[in-house]
Amino acid sequence: MDSAGFPHLWHAKYAREHARRFQLEQIASVTRSQAPPSNSTSAGCNNLHPFSHPTPIPVPAPILHDHSDGLLNLQKDAGNILVGIVGAGAAGLYTAMILDDLEISYEILESSDRVGGRVHTHHFPGDNKWNYFEMGAMRFPSGPMMYRVNDLLQSRLGLGDKLLPQLMTDLDGNQILEYNGIRRFQKEVEASPNTDWFNDSTENGGSVPPEFIKRGLVDLLVAPFAPFREAFLESWSKGWEMLLKYDQHTIRSFFGTEFDDGFLKKEAYPSEVINWMEAVTGSGVSSVALSEIILTVLKVDRTSMHDWHCVAGGSSVFIEAMIERLSSKPQLSRRVTRIAPTADPTRPMSVAHIDAKTNSSTSTSTSRYDYVISTMPLPNLRFVDMEKCNPGHGQRQAIRSLTYNPSVKIGIKFKSRWWQERCGIKGGSSRTDRIVREVVYPSYGIHDPGADGVLIATYVMAQDAQRFASLIKGHDTPEEKLLIDLVLNDLTALHGFDDPEFLREQYVDHLAWNWAADPNAAGLYSHFLLAHYTFACQLAGLTGGYAMFGPSQFGDVYASCGQPAAGGRLFFAGEALSENHAWVEGALSSAYEAIHKLLYAANLEDKLGQLRERWGNPNLPEYEESDMRKVMNDQAFLGALFSSGRARDACAEALDEYLFSSDWEFVEG
Repeated sequence: MDSAGFPHLWHAKYAREHARRFQLEQIASVTRSQAPPSNSTSAGCNNLHPFSHPTPIPVPAPILHDHSDGLLNLQKDAGNILVGIVGAGAAGLYTAMILDDLEISYEILESSDRVGGRVHTHHFPGDNKWNYFEMGAMRFPSGPMMYRVNDLLQSRLGLGDKLLPQLMTDLDGNQILEYNGIRRFQKEVEASPNTDWFNDSTENGGSVPPEFIKRGLVDLLVAPFAPFREAFLESWSKGWEMLLKYDQHTIRSFFGTEFDDGFLKKEAYPSEVINWMEAVTGSGVSSVALSEIILTVLKVDRTSMHDWHCVAGGSSVFIEAMIERLSSKPQLSRRVTRIAPTADPTRPMSVAHIDAKTNSSTSTSTSRYDYVISTMPLPNLRFVDMEKCNPGHGQRQAIRSLTYNPSVKIGIKFKSRWWQERCGIKGGSSRTDRIVREVVYPSYGIHDPGADGVLIATYVMAQDAQRFASLIKGHDTPEEKLLIDLVLNDLTALHGFDDPEFLREQYVDHLAWNWAADPNAAGLYSHFLLAHYTFACQLAGLTGGYAMFGPSQFGDVYASCGQPAAGGRLFFAGEALSENHAWVEGALSSAYEAIHKLLYAANLEDKLGQLRERWGNPNLPEYEESDMRKVMNDQAFLGALFSSGRARDACAEALDEYLFSSDWEFVEG
């Protein structure tokens, strides 16, 4: 059955199609290769399939065991398996919750001194109820594309009474837009979106041709994507073919190019128009992959995605609730330095880790596991020695080159909620081309007269974040004092106050957080809310979260890192490896998929059934669930095989047996 009528499934199917293509290429590279001479130095698998592995894995996963390797008797029951989970963010903790339910033992190693990863709530000193802001994930939409996170929050953790409405716009429309030194209320702009409110037109001293202003930012941003929606609605195959044709484009290159090629007919936007659009969406964000934006914009359900929530007390509340339910608590400040297979059949994977507080090799400890699931951000794996695990070429490329984006948030505590008292702003956010770019007002505590005066005074990404980062040097440093002074000046101008001394007098404390400087995020923060793709997309009813992947990157990353390494003993998870990357939902989905592949590689069919029954997404159509299961099974087998270090003939033989066995699950492209 075609997925054309289900836009929220398009991104997932897009990911699976890339996985299929990758799998077909892997198989073809073996079946079309000629065996080298036996005395050739390239004997083995080195040049005969996409991976180059000189060292055989001593004890690969049971899915590869046969009578010739003497390992058939090493099949373990689930009760005797120990899984090592690297990382205690949302993906790692969700992995642990599932394994607990399946009665599979695990240990969690976390390099930070806290849990949660990029779910991180900062509480200012004091015990007041609303005395916090979100440094990371802060808002959770409903709808079919967010099943897992809502199931986690409401059903599994019982936090339904903690969910508060997250106001994406101010209750009374008083939030502010300011560009080119001109202030307007958003409700004014919404009422007449095709007006040159900020003097961007050449008719008013700007650089944008007036005909583009009159079309409006919403139309300019969204209209070029309409042919893709029409193609997908006609049939999945037509939409896939069309999207693949333009997959090499960024948003900027696509908007700036004229097309009339039989697939698409569109004009080229002048660079002045694209720069004007970036002034609203964020400096540099047009470098994101075209396919990523198209799929995310098209899959958003305009009605359900208006129903957003935040967690009373901060997002860290649900992380703490997850921890409470775990039978094995995370080991903190343990930085993993090496993951390698061993010849010990009782625990064939070795993980070396050091005390992250000292980072001294003298503090090295070694833990042994049957399987390892890494939920670290992919770039962090650059700091981990995995050579003996035989990572594939695609995995190496993904770890080296995956495009994430820096992000900076600055939370400030004031003596009062002056934005409510003096400006009438209740929730939502104001946007500007000043350095603060976006100011996010709390959706919590609005009706509490004693609520703390905490807001996100700055939320910036991409190039804007890089410029801010140079001044984030520590709370009392001269650089950061200058930074806060600049932010207070911008807040004064944005809100129409005459004198910045008012806000300086209101100032109590602040925290400036640069995710690019967090060693546990590898200099990266991937919870990008190109969500802000922006005010204009919000006006169009489109709001979502996007990872800043470059052209063609997501398909490559998902296909390669969706497969295990170390002969099926090492698996990868994390939001970047899900079609919902940049969301907590993506982290949870990737954890589920990693466990499915592990159980398949371990020949634990009974546990696979329990996993689907207890943790599967009941909202998925049966054909979609079956399709996803087949792709995951083949990812598990092919990843295990091609990272096993077996010689070419052995690889081909195993592949033939798998292809022609009753268990063959490969979905033909």
